[in-house]
Amino acid sequence: MRKIGILTIGQSPRPDITSSLKAYLPKDILLVEAGVLDGMTREYVEKNMQPNKNEMVYISKMSDGSEVKLAKNKIIPIMQTRIRQLENQEVSFIVIFCTGEFPEFEAKVPLIYSGEVLKGSVSSFKYQQNVGVLVPIKEQINYAHKKWRSFFKNLIIFHASPYTSTESDFHTVAEEFKKAKVGLIIMDCMGYMFDQKRILKEHTNIPVISSRSILIRFLNELLDY
Repeated sequence: MRKIGILTIGQSPRPDITSSLKAYLPKDILLVEAGVLDGMTREYVEKNMQPNKNEMVYISKMSDGSEVKLAKNKIIPIMQTRIRQLENQEVSFIVIFCTGEFPEFEAKVPLIYSGEVLKGSVSSFKYQQNVGVLVPIKEQINYAHKKWRSFFKNLIIFHASPYTSTESDFHTVAEEFKKAKVGLIIMDCMGYMFDQKRILKEHTNIPVISSRSILIRFLNELLDY
């Protein structure tokens, strides 16, 4: 079995992640998970890991399925520790399962930054009309503008949580994108599920780029040797 390390910024295990990966990756792949928040209680996370007013906010899940907000600067040192833990389990490479922007971590095995995979794919698409970007929470909208403005001039950004938003919420967001006349939607979070992509695509009838789908396609190309 070939081992792949999966590093999430929440808690592991994440069956919502591994189920989709197992469905589309080669059958001889063993997924080895690690989460930044592994071993932490919600009380500890809320006291020590959540962002202050001016800190960059990321979002993930606890093992009980509940959503949690995290300060980027507080999770980065722990991510380096988790990378070492995955290396000790003899994985071939490690996937950072978050589209956020991170520094270059030290690693003995190759690291795959999901956010860079997404940006690399989308950067090949030149489009002058409105481009929609979906992020999990309102606090990330300004950050998303800065992140994507070098690729697209006309950005329309809305938010919907992959973890707490309902199907109705995604129908509402799809309608807002449709009213804004966007020609492309980017789902900028690895937490977004394929069913959520389907709602956006069916309701708007325009291309929808899922960060999870892009990553799976990339991994399949990498593993097909």
